Amino acid sequence: MLNSEKTPSELLVLIRKLRFKKIGIKNDRKQRLNDFENVKQVFIDFYNYCYIFIKLKNFKEASKGIDKKY
Repeated sequence: MLNSEKTPSELLVLIRKLRFKKIGIKNDRKQRLNDFENVKQVFIDFYNYCYIFIKLKNFKEASKGIDKKY
């Protein structure tokens, strides 16, 4: 494909078709981001929790909410 006479846009279309055919992923930017709303909210809540303690310079309390395994 890299040495073909095709234009870059034609190559992208071909790559997308092959990707969908081989691994079943289209990823056409129309994915439903609402499916991640709960994950997003958990992240926002945790970030705000840590930020409040960091802002108050209470680093020990902020680090309590972080799992040491990660």
